[in-house]
Amino acid sequence: MTRFLKFICSKKTFSLLAGSVGIVFFVTGCQTGSRPPVTGWTPGKNEMEIKTPYLIRTMEKNGMDALGEEPVTRYTVKAYYPEYAAQQFIPLNEEIHAYVKAKVDDFTDVMLAGSYTKAFPQDSQSSMTLDFTPSFQSKHFVSLVFEGYEQTPALPKGFRYYKSFNYDALNDKFFTLADCLVGESELEKLAGIMAERLAEQNPDLTEENIRAGTDVEFPENYETFILRPGELTVIFQPRQLGRKVKNSISVTVSFSEIAVQPMIMDLLGYESPEAQPHLEPEEETEENQQNIPYDPATPTE
Repeated sequence: MTRFLKFICSKKTFSLLAGSVGIVFFVTGCQTGSRPPVTGWTPGKNEMEIKTPYLIRTMEKNGMDALGEEPVTRYTVKAYYPEYAAQQFIPLNEEIHAYVKAKVDDFTDVMLAGSYTKAFPQDSQSSMTLDFTPSFQSKHFVSLVFEGYEQTPALPKGFRYYKSFNYDALNDKFFTLADCLVGESELEKLAGIMAERLAEQNPDLTEENIRAGTDVEFPENYETFILRPGELTVIFQPRQLGRKVKNSISVTVSFSEIAVQPMIMDLLGYESPEAQPHLEPEEETEENQQNIPYDPATPTE
């Protein structure tokens, strides 16, 4: 967004542009399938079935140039976001709404500034889309990720960005990745696993880029993550691992590889295999032999 503002402020000419901006809110049902897919990121194959009810809200804005003979659409904005029905998720709803509104307002402010200063050509069209993908939901916990896409004359090829929410309704807490692990040493261990996986899966990445993108000294490296029973996934933003990396990269790590807080496993309804009781086969004795049901087809002595 800073590049947008620099691009706009470099222009010194102003024009009297009359514009009309409309905001429309819709409720479109309770299932993700009721809206057209606009995101390119999807969870892994172990995606859980979504059972927690929520409404899908839509925030839209359209900016039109009214100086010509006929109004011309200069930009369009469409953002989808969930609104959870359960009362315990009200703080999450407020955070999500504030995030979506801030992104939409930021984009439209740039569009208005670009139009007034003539930084954007008169025939240019810009767009913004924002959508979400649930990762895991239960009665008291939600993990989801937003994917945004913006295309403007300043960045004609467009760019994507991601934002995750991991909310514990029981304790009214938004988790960071460090909150989910047992101590700082586990975060450093996770960083090592991330670096190793990134090097294996993306041979074009340099050691310097991987080291910078996974450094635990920079909390923003691990801001975007989602949780599912038995695993967590860290999403690296486009260009986070180097200027030439234009797409997001995600790395999934199993709970068996790192020490996760017991509270997190409880919220996810996950029990590690090590914690499950191991039943040894029962030895055959005269007593349990006498309890075997009689089968007429079995020959007797």
